[in-house]
Amino acid sequence: MPPSEGDRPCPACGADLAAWRAGIAVCRACGTASRKPEAALPDPEAHYAGYYDAVSELSPLTAERLSSWVRALAPFRKTGRVLEIGCGAGHFLRAAQAEGYEAWGTEVSASGLARLRGEGFRVLEGDLPGLRLEGGAFDAITLFEVLEHLPDPGLYLGEARRLLREGGALLLTTPNFDSLSRRLLGDRWRVVDREHLVLFTTRGLRRGLERAGLRVSRIDSRNLDPLEVLRGLRKEKPRHEERQVRVDACRAAVASRTWLRGVKGGLNAGLRLLQMGDTLEAWAQR
Repeated sequence: MPPSEGDRPCPACGADLAAWRAGIAVCRACGTASRKPEAALPDPEAHYAGYYDAVSELSPLTAERLSSWVRALAPFRKTGRVLEIGCGAGHFLRAAQAEGYEAWGTEVSASGLARLRGEGFRVLEGDLPGLRLEGGAFDAITLFEVLEHLPDPGLYLGEARRLLREGGALLLTTPNFDSLSRRLLGDRWRVVDREHLVLFTTRGLRRGLERAGLRVSRIDSRNLDPLEVLRGLRKEKPRHEERQVRVDACRAAVASRTWLRGVKGGLNAGLRLLQMGDTLEAWAQR
């Protein structure tokens, strides 16, 4: 049995951790993986400062995904205000604004802040818990690929709950440590990276949301990049830019062929059933 890391609890459920590899420990109860908080980047704002100096054009499929999320928020609309934590290049903010929402964001990247403020968005600089926003002010809060970067994701989830109005919705995505890709590639999976401090499983994410006082509606697991798996098994490491171009081209090819859409639908159904997709998508309410 792997040695215990008794000096810290699981950030998702609070149970004991066992050493894994690459400086990562895995929860004995929920399977969530985490690094020690001191492994966090020493200066995140400096690290991410230039992330959005150049922003690639959004693919039509990604644009439709964002729009579908905005449409799914319609039942929760009362104040008309949404907040995206870690809004990056602002693609979701633009989609929300196009549907008439008052779109707010938080961001630590200087280039992202400058770009979005130049477009007139209400984007606040810094970490969410330190911003002291008005409680109950938002219909919905989103975190897309953010939780995995945080040394204490529960702190953010608790603050998100406080900022939601009663009955408001939380939508988030984050990598799935239980994914087929991770099972095949181990610490060669691109997500097992120094920037990522907590990698949830379905069980761990559900428990983390519940511990923050949120009611979980559903957690889905989806997506797999077979070419990434093949390259990983060959120990190839393509740059992020190359991977994104390849992913967008693959998605466009699948969308253009009926039989490939059927294959993708069947694959995603299986990944959801087995909870082994690369990405977790969670919906919860205050």
